[in-house]
Amino acid sequence: MNQRLKCNISILLLFFLITKSTFGQSAEQQMLQLQQTPQWQKQYNFSVNHIPLDGFIFREVDDQIYNVSKNQLWNIHGGTIQSVGNGIVLMDIYKFKYVNPTWYNYGYSEYLPGEDDEDKIKEFDRTVAITNLPDFNDATIDKQITILAMKVGVLKVAGNPLEFYDCGTPYFPPQPSQEEIDAAKLREKQKIFLLQSNAIIWLQPQAINGDAGAQYDLAEHYLKGEGCETNRELAIYWLKQSAIKGNIEASNKLTVLTP
Repeated sequence: MNQRLKCNISILLLFFLITKSTFGQSAEQQMLQLQQTPQWQKQYNFSVNHIPLDGFIFREVDDQIYNVSKNQLWNIHGGTIQSVGNGIVLMDIYKFKYVNPTWYNYGYSEYLPGEDDEDKIKEFDRTVAITNLPDFNDATIDKQITILAMKVGVLKVAGNPLEFYDCGTPYFPPQPSQEEIDAAKLREKQKIFLLQSNAIIWLQPQAINGDAGAQYDLAEHYLKGEGCETNRELAIYWLKQSAIKGNIEASNKLTVLTP
């Protein structure tokens, strides 16, 4: 691997690390602003195959805001609607009993609508109560549904205590002001400039030591003003040094810059 390739890889790696750190920090700050409770200390990502998450990322339950895609309190449940009334849906949850005739393995997992397997036996598990179902107006008895909800306690229905789940209500974070947007853009520009400045510091000793690739890259920085003030004279100087070393790209660029 030649020196120029090493240089480019190092710059890309540095850019990736800084960018990743920046975005991670911004997301974390947003999380802390939205929700500061012990539940947020344990988070994980999971894919939801049965529920489109558009407009469903942030949900509000009891005046608390949750990112449902990253909070372990929110889980997927599937079942059949038993009854509907007063904003509450009762849903029968079923489980699949796994039976493998070859290995004689037995186990259970919650049934989700649409699943089917010859090695599974569907069995009734329990009835739960649900509030704030997003499609409540379309809820009908015997309809199979899948929910993404948080267990909030127990609800007594006809004297029977049922697990109570809340799907939450939509929450849309407030849009940033133009001043906040401009400030964020300025911070990004400053970070990129700092990154490019560090790249120049890294390239300079290699260019001085005669590395043609570093000389060419350093010339590009001076020519475009990336991480430094635009300096045409220094750009041409380093292009000439790189061309002397046999860099064809440097020679071609010099032809354009100094006809």
